[in-house]
Amino acid sequence: MTRSISASRLLSLLETEENAILSGDYSGLAQISEAGLTFAEQLETEQPDDATLRQIAQRAERNMRLLRAATAGIEDARAILRNLEKAPVTEVYDKAGARHAMAAGPTGLERKI
Repeated sequence: MTRSISASRLLSLLETEENAILSGDYSGLAQISEAGLTFAEQLETEQPDDATLRQIAQRAERNMRLLRAATAGIEDARAILRNLEKAPVTEVYDKAGARHAMAAGPTGLERKI
């Protein structure tokens, strides 16, 4: 059976979404999601074959796993930054291996532009 136009567009869109997630380009994900919903609604009337539906489901599930991993990474980075900002001192080691406490700056982080 030939693949429907909506199924082909949805698969292409899922590939675009995957590439955006992997490259860290999250700015267009909302638009991709909206378009995906439109194609998914159109699929209901087209009744694609089981193989096509499995392929769509597999790509969508992969993208969901990628998004969850990206979200977890972002949350981990935020936690690290929060801890750095809260830390009144940072312990450092000199070249002899002795530990020294070093006070954090006013904000704890320095932003260079």
